Amino acid sequence: MIFFSAPVASASATSDEYGWNFTVIDTDGNAGGYCSVAFSPVTHNPVISYTEIVSKDLRVAWYDGSQWNINRDIAKNASYNDISFNSTGYPAIVFYSDTPEITLRLTGAKNFEWESSQNWDESIINPKVGTTKPSIVYNNSDIPFVSYFNSANKISYAYSINEIWQNFEISSSSGGSKYSSIALNPLTGYPAIVYLYPQSDQKIYYREYDGENWKSDKISYNSSNIGFGCSLAFNSDGYPGVSYVKNTGDLYYAWHNGISWNYILVDDVGSDSKERPYPYTSLDYNNSDCPGISYYDRRDGTNGDLKFATCNFEKVGDPSAWEIENVFFEADSGLYNDFGFDPETDLPYIAFYREDGENLNYGSLYFAMKGKTPEPDFNAIVYPVSSNMTVSFSDMTYSQTFAENYLWNFGDNSSYSGKNPPAHKYPCAGIYTVSLNVSNRFGESYCEKEITVPTFSNISVNKTSGTAPLHVMFSDKSIGVPDTWNLSFGDGSFYNTSDIFSDDGMGITHVYENPGNYTVSLSTEKNGIFNETVYEKFIVAEAYVNETGGNGNEDDGDGEDETGGNGNEDDSSENSNNNFKSSGSYYGNAPNKLYNVRCSPYLSSACSSNLKKGDIFSFYINTGFMRKFSAAFGEDVSNVMFEVSKVDFARDLFKEPLGPVYGYGAVHMSGAPESSVVALSASFEVSKNWLSDVSMTENDVTFLMYVLENKTWVELPVEFEGCDDEFCSYTVRIPKISYYAVSARKNTKHMPKNTMDLKDVLI
Repeated sequence: MIFFSAPVASASATSDEYGWNFTVIDTDGNAGGYCSVAFSPVTHNPVISYTEIVSKDLRVAWYDGSQWNINRDIAKNASYNDISFNSTGYPAIVFYSDTPEITLRLTGAKNFEWESSQNWDESIINPKVGTTKPSIVYNNSDIPFVSYFNSANKISYAYSINEIWQNFEISSSSGGSKYSSIALNPLTGYPAIVYLYPQSDQKIYYREYDGENWKSDKISYNSSNIGFGCSLAFNSDGYPGVSYVKNTGDLYYAWHNGISWNYILVDDVGSDSKERPYPYTSLDYNNSDCPGISYYDRRDGTNGDLKFATCNFEKVGDPSAWEIENVFFEADSGLYNDFGFDPETDLPYIAFYREDGENLNYGSLYFAMKGKTPEPDFNAIVYPVSSNMTVSFSDMTYSQTFAENYLWNFGDNSSYSGKNPPAHKYPCAGIYTVSLNVSNRFGESYCEKEITVPTFSNISVNKTSGTAPLHVMFSDKSIGVPDTWNLSFGDGSFYNTSDIFSDDGMGITHVYENPGNYTVSLSTEKNGIFNETVYEKFIVAEAYVNETGGNGNEDDGDGEDETGGNGNEDDSSENSNNNFKSSGSYYGNAPNKLYNVRCSPYLSSACSSNLKKGDIFSFYINTGFMRKFSAAFGEDVSNVMFEVSKVDFARDLFKEPLGPVYGYGAVHMSGAPESSVVALSASFEVSKNWLSDVSMTENDVTFLMYVLENKTWVELPVEFEGCDDEFCSYTVRIPKISYYAVSARKNTKHMPKNTMDLKDVLI
């Protein structure tokens, strides 16, 4: 028979070393008679209908992607049969039943769970027929068409609409035959039938429906007794082809070229010394319109062999161009066979019967597949993520048919089963041997590669710019568990260590004494694998300018506008709180006194000049959890800058767990001594969604300060201010400038009211 799944382009093979592989599907009794194979349009897996020759039980075997399964109870008293699928994946089998009388029947699946015997419905197509092989195909409207010979030995066809069968005679001539084959023309969608009339002119006929009538055509006019075991198929251009056997034991292939029929001798298949039907042939076209034929070669007169012939479509008329393979030659194999090209892989698959004893008392259903084992290959991409070195693996295996099993070994005592594993995290840098084992229905193959997982050199700093001398804290953020670090500060100074990259648990501080742009680099090593990251012009140390001038317009040589935007305007009010949001030159509270303020662009910053004892300097923040920061000064200061930044900490810095952490932050002060600040306070917010996620309430929020001297976190009392739809607000009194964290745990301490009135604590 033939298959009508839409053609699917197949990958080009990397070599021509294909081999036939075999699976024994059913050995129960004398299984495998009158076998027929089709491919599901949904799963693209093969399904076989066949009979147990002695009991005449109709059976179905199907491949589920990993193994064969059998249903041995589809119907009773069956012999000849043929299987086909409709477009939604429902199979149907047409068969002859000889008990209690000879009838032509169809059993069809009711739903997608057709593997169960209870999910098939049986109907009678014609109650009076001869015992011959029927053939079935679905048209584009999912109407089944069946060809057969009726009780008057006339070629007939039937179709079903609304489960009611209509039967028609195609020809008025009688004669009877055991062979007919039906197929659909892919261009017109109409059926065509090929059949043999051995009792009339003993020639093979072809009839095709044109929408109104059946047109008749003889395939061969000069020969007789031809057409045994015939099989019909169409190529993609809508031209029919037929395989058949002549009574002299010759296998022929006939094709129509759009004008006339042509035919050629393909192979001598001999004569059969046993009294049984002529063997079947099976024809199909691959995606390149090359014909393939499976057939039974019985030349030795005792045991026959299953064979397969194929030819390039441009050379079908050249006998020497046909390639003939002996597929299976053990025992007597292939009397019943059916073949098709896999719609996904374009590889030939054959279902066939192997006779294992005399008098047909024992046999087995076999399945032959032509293909090769997979050629495993994979690609690996290494990238850092979080605190790990992660490798993304992607499968690049070549396989003519779907690979069914994948087993990865990542070289670190871990493995994964599946086509594309999730990104794999390695514990540290190193060289790992990764292997991939892949199998398909033809066998399994193995490949391995060495992959290098390096360290990833990374740093963080508390600031990237400021006025020289500039104090910058460097913290290590490297990934891959390095053994050594080599940090170049860019000013001729280096820091080399084989311990953790830190001198106090927080980082190391380096002072840039002179103005300039400094390129920083960090090199790390693990297991002999080195990695270096270079930060071009990473640190900018600026010159501090403090000029005096008569009117503020004097050029100090740095190319900047020293007027600060207000020209010669006197800004001399007592106790003024001058908050400047950007670098520049500004007038202070004394005539002709110019203050040069340098504000860092690092996250959030604020700067001020001319602060008096008792002044409170406050600014608002739009990064992290802090929203407002206030400082009260106990002495006069001429210039001050505060910087607030978000910070990431490793949890191993803590001596005790903090519980869930909402966020970390740091406040840095420059331009004035920290001793000039006598009181600090902050306002901060916490997301209500976060509190819900960690199963805490607004009363469980804590504020913690990191004490560098003993490397511990100290909890500070907070005051709850209230909540809106998204956030809860708090205030906190801070004893000193440091690193901070917002956390949550039960039984927190709370501070008294009016904590923002910092003047109350001034001396």
